[in-house]
Amino acid sequence: MKDSSKKNINESENISNYEILLEKYNNLVRSERKYRLLVENGGDGIVVVQDDKVRFVNKEMLALLRIDDKSLAAENFFDYVHPDDVDDVMINHENNILLQQRDEHYRIRAVRNDKTIVWVEIKSVAVEWEGRPASLAFIRDIEKQKRIEDELRQAQKMEAIGTLAGGITHDFNNILTSILGSAELALLDLDNKKEIKDAFELIFESGNRAKDLVAQILTATRKAQSVKVKPINVGTIVKEALKLIRSTFPKNIKIVDKIDDNLQKINADPTQIHQIILNLCTNAVHAMENFDTGVLEIHLENISLNSEFIDRFNNVEPGDYIRLTISDTGHGMDSETQERIFDPYFTTKEQGKGTGFGLATTIGIVRSHNGFIDVESEPLKGSSFFIYFPALVCNSGEEEKPVNTKKIAKGKGNILFVDDEQEIVNLGQRMLTNAGYSVITAMSGKDALGYFKVGQVKIDLMITDMAMPGMTGKKLTRKVLKIKPDLPVILCTGYSEAIDEEKAKEIGVMEYIRKPYELSTLSFIVKKTLEKACHKQIL
Repeated sequence: MKDSSKKNINESENISNYEILLEKYNNLVRSERKYRLLVENGGDGIVVVQDDKVRFVNKEMLALLRIDDKSLAAENFFDYVHPDDVDDVMINHENNILLQQRDEHYRIRAVRNDKTIVWVEIKSVAVEWEGRPASLAFIRDIEKQKRIEDELRQAQKMEAIGTLAGGITHDFNNILTSILGSAELALLDLDNKKEIKDAFELIFESGNRAKDLVAQILTATRKAQSVKVKPINVGTIVKEALKLIRSTFPKNIKIVDKIDDNLQKINADPTQIHQIILNLCTNAVHAMENFDTGVLEIHLENISLNSEFIDRFNNVEPGDYIRLTISDTGHGMDSETQERIFDPYFTTKEQGKGTGFGLATTIGIVRSHNGFIDVESEPLKGSSFFIYFPALVCNSGEEEKPVNTKKIAKGKGNILFVDDEQEIVNLGQRMLTNAGYSVITAMSGKDALGYFKVGQVKIDLMITDMAMPGMTGKKLTRKVLKIKPDLPVILCTGYSEAIDEEKAKEIGVMEYIRKPYELSTLSFIVKKTLEKACHKQIL
């Protein structure tokens, strides 16, 4: 009886132990399923690496590497690491396994199964895999994040350069005003002295090139002051640029243009669009200069962009655009060069053949017109630049014809010329006297204001600089117009972030001039302003 009871107890204990073991097993199975579910469907790619071999990879990692079938995955983990980043990965992997140290996060370029490159962030920890040391790595696609960070760094760099450019531009433009103005006045008296005249013409030409370079620097850094945009047909601008291109570019370059009919208009500054075309075409010719022949192709067309196309561009809206394509059959670019081509000062040209501002200027102009640029290029296969400008919904508005102001516009009247630099004052007086005006000068806002408070001198028009110590041109204008409300005022500036043409008009300024200016331009604006003021008084 005792033996029977003991046997029943043992059987009961065995059943109980079996049930406990079964429960533990089921718990392990459930736990394993749970963690496998998490691992297989987590947001990050997960890979276990042991002896450089891939021992485990989850679905997310396969998707990241664009591998359709797990059996097609490479056995060696380093097959998926960019050659330039292999050393970094090996150091982190060894530190992780051997020294139990790890860099919490590090970034590398991964090479996908289709040979495309993607930036990833890795976090790895040391683990045991089947009883031996291994590295468990969590890998995240940061391509979009990396692009945003690069754009932010570029914006910060451009802002820093822009601040520097803005700081020197005012003084530099004052210097250029003196150079250009003096050369222009000298040329008027040198018709019979050819050698001296040629020298001054060279000074005048060099000064204008310097003026254009300053404008390019400001545009490249997006510090350029506001420009007048108007509805334009880009086809007209392209045709004008092609006339210059065909007459000046090497004859071994075949130029092919295709301008679609019925192009939609865009809101743009014609001069800046012209500059884009010349910049890109000049770069294209340089890319083909070591070849016996080459083809430069310019294509202009209407295009409608959907959301799928512009997903890879930030802050770009779907809709109707004008696409300007400029392609060449030159040496092309690798991916690293393409990443830097829009940086100021970056150039692949030989020393003395380029400043590195052409493409920086181009992207600055395009962005200021709410457009964007796409680039396609491969070494020895040429390059194509695609420039997109938002099309106008309505093609209303007439295009203004440029006014030829190269001749000196003569006139009569008493002008007060105000500037804090003696050279500019002397030059302004000579320029305006040459144009037929009587000129009095002042070297500060306080001195200029004194003429109006005393009231003994008849003044028909005031020309004042913006940036002056003590009293700015803006403040002077406000005070003067309180005394003489109908006085026409012209405001000049070498560079100022405090005021632009629109703000100047709001305080009563009739015309706004940017330095450096030429006598022909200044005389034309002075005459136009006086005529406008006279007409206003008659009304």
